[in-house]
Amino acid sequence: MTITSAPSTSTAAAFEATKAAALDPDCDDEAYWRPLRLLQGRNPNEVWSLVEPLADDDRPDLRRLAPDVLRYLGGRPQPLLEETVALVRRMLSVPQPPVVLAAVAAAFVDLAHPAAAELLKPLVGHPDPEVRGAVVHGLLPVARLVVPELIQLSGDEVADVRNWATFGLNTHLGEPGADDFVDSEAIRDALAARLDDPHDETRAEAVEGLARRRDPRALPVLLLELERVPEWHHYIEAAEALGDPSLYPALLRISELEEPPFDVTAALEACRPGRGRWGRVRWRGPPPSSR
Repeated sequence: MTITSAPSTSTAAAFEATKAAALDPDCDDEAYWRPLRLLQGRNPNEVWSLVEPLADDDRPDLRRLAPDVLRYLGGRPQPLLEETVALVRRMLSVPQPPVVLAAVAAAFVDLAHPAAAELLKPLVGHPDPEVRGAVVHGLLPVARLVVPELIQLSGDEVADVRNWATFGLNTHLGEPGADDFVDSEAIRDALAARLDDPHDETRAEAVEGLARRRDPRALPVLLLELERVPEWHHYIEAAEALGDPSLYPALLRISELEEPPFDVTAALEACRPGRGRWGRVRWRGPPPSSR
């Protein structure tokens, strides 16, 4: 069945096309999501009546459609949010294959519901890496509620899982200095454990996360990366956060390149010798209250 455009395709036809794509073993991601997205834009109650029964279908490839469609049904207003969360909760109350578990976990990227903390925690150690990858994405919107789980996932054997979990510890726990900023020795130790990660972006996330927390363990790796001109902007942000004058010469060399890879103006100013912002980093945790 071919889907053309929204005005010329009925909801029932879009539903049938979505099921056909789900059952087609040769269907690629684009072909799978095209009719599904069309379905998400239709009348939410009409779509719900068609999709909800799939949650109990004998075929896993059709069961996965329930979370895949309902996660963004009706767009950002999410008129059936609570009903969707109740449905996936019921789905998780019985054993499910990895393809369904991954769909449920990924749905929480859009659902962004606090129930993710409760429902996805049991899947953090799932043996299937696709499930763990979906879980780490589903936990990011509720990162403050699942810090131990993000710490665990930041040490995952799969680089992409480690990367997203480390990203969560770096960027999803608030801003330094804010009353709601989440920081702890366990978080900093988890970030420090990734300073020698073979995955480049994971290592960059770890350095920035430690720098934002004023942890001096970030400094040696940061200096090394700046001296060889970094490929990731995280290191420039980290230099600005640390404000350590030992970083100034490397930043200056980057600024003098014919085509600097990043704007280092703010980092240069923060690390300028004698500026008196922090001096050399000698402590962990929040900066002095006299800032």
